Amino acid sequence: MIFLQETYSTEDVEENWILEWGGPILFSHGTNHSRGSLVLISSKLKLKVGQVDIDDEGRHILFNAETHGVNFLFGNVYLPTRDKEQLQFQFLEKLDTFLLRRLIPECSIILGGDFNSILDCKLDYSGPYAYRGGCLGCLTPPFGRKIGI
Repeated sequence: MIFLQETYSTEDVEENWILEWGGPILFSHGTNHSRGSLVLISSKLKLKVGQVDIDDEGRHILFNAETHGVNFLFGNVYLPTRDKEQLQFQFLEKLDTFLLRRLIPECSIILGGDFNSILDCKLDYSGPYAYRGGCLGCLTPPFGRKIGI
């Protein structure tokens, strides 16, 4: 399984992606100039995809799935850029609420993507061009704590 962001995909190119990949694909389209997220699933992976949530801005694909008797909650996210801290905060609040609602017992969470953020500004970002804005760790400390991320 592969999580992609910034695919610049639109509905008119879905068929090309499907033909080239040869397996199931979940699409969250942005525009042909911005955003877009995809989940490419190998045709060899015996995955039963359950409930799927795809936003209409190309920012996330979240879905429940089962393979070999194990339940998963997968998420491919593409947060707004770090100069848009309020949008990031709102996105993470919605994501946190959504994950809580979708979590089922005995479920493992696999969350990936592009968070467009720095978790710890002192450890992860330095130099003469260091970003002076907030970092994800300071901006949204409660994100994921309720579900153990």
